[in-house]
Amino acid sequence: MRDLATTPLPSLVSLLGPAGGQRLHDLAWGRDPRTVEAGVGEKSIGHEVTFGRDLTERDDVARELLRLAEKVAVRLRRAEVQARTVALKVRYTDFTTLTRSRTLAEPSDVAKRIHREAVELYDVLHRPGNRIRLIGVRGENLVPAAASNALWDDDAPWRETETTVDAVTARFGAGVLRPASLVRGSGGGPGPSTPRVPHARQD
Repeated sequence: MRDLATTPLPSLVSLLGPAGGQRLHDLAWGRDPRTVEAGVGEKSIGHEVTFGRDLTERDDVARELLRLAEKVAVRLRRAEVQARTVALKVRYTDFTTLTRSRTLAEPSDVAKRIHREAVELYDVLHRPGNRIRLIGVRGENLVPAAASNALWDDDAPWRETETTVDAVTARFGAGVLRPASLVRGSGGGPGPSTPRVPHARQD
C-alpha cells in the first residue's frame, strides 16, 4: 500500500483508467467517500437447551420447541429483524446431531410461526423411542423488519398478540403471560414432567 501511495496519480490512471486509478490512489491515502450503512448486526439468532433427562415423547419436544421459539421471537423483535429461515438442531443421547432448516414464504419474527415450522421439521425426524438430549431453534437469513412489505401478512394476528405480551413483560416482568400449553395443569390436564435443564444457550 505504501508503494501505491507514492505512485504518481497519472501513472495509475494510465494503467487503470481515470476511475480505477483515482479510486486506488484515494484508497492508498486512506480516503473513501462511501458512507457506512448500518445493516443487520447479527446473522442469526438462536436458543438451544440440553436436558438432564432425555426426552422421548413428541409432545414434550414440541413444548420445549415452543419455549425456544418464544425466546428467539422476542430477540428478533427487540433487534427489529425477521428471519427468512427457521433452523432446527436435534442431538440424540448417543450425541448424533442433526440439523434441518426451512425457508419461509415471508420472513417472520413471530413465535407461533417459528414454532410451527420447527415442529414440522422435527416431525420428519421423529421416530418412536428416540431419546433427545438437546434441541435448538434458530432464526437465520435475517432482514430488517421494515423490509417485509408483503401485501398479506398471515402472521399479523399472532404478531399483535405477541407484541402485547412483549409490552406486558417489559412492564411487569417475564412469566406474567405464557401460552396455555406451557402452563402445568392447564385445560388439557397436567403437563409433562419437565426435565431438569442444566444447560441452556443462546447465540
